[in-house]
Amino acid sequence: MDLSLANTTVLPGDIVGKCDRDTVLSLGPGLQQREDGDVVAIKPGLLKHDRSKYWIDTPEKRYVPMLGDMVIGIITGKMGESFKVDIGAYLPAQLSFYAFEGATKKNKPDLKVSYNTIVLDTYLYYSRFVADC
Repeated sequence: MDLSLANTTVLPGDIVGKCDRDTVLSLGPGLQQREDGDVVAIKPGLLKHDRSKYWIDTPEKRYVPMLGDMVIGIITGKMGESFKVDIGAYLPAQLSFYAFEGATKKNKPDLKVSYNTIVLDTYLYYSRFVADC
């Protein structure tokens, strides 16, 4: 990726570099790679880098969940056939009863509304959940 933009202000939609298939980069918060290889800013802020890691430093204080993030959540309620889970974002996440291994309409997970911890492994495409009851 082109290092000439490092430590400069970028806006959402700015193309900050191009990444070929042979290059190994770690894109952090605020950056996204398109299918054509372009790396695009999705948040405003200062483009930072450290070795092969790139991210956008923003004054933002709130966590904005992105697809692929590993999250830990606390069950705060039940809604129909899903749990309401606090993952520290501006809105609660929803977790279906049927997302748990072996769950059916007759055999639903019995998680209480309290300090249960749910670990969501997004690298397995939302298919494996671990519950600490």
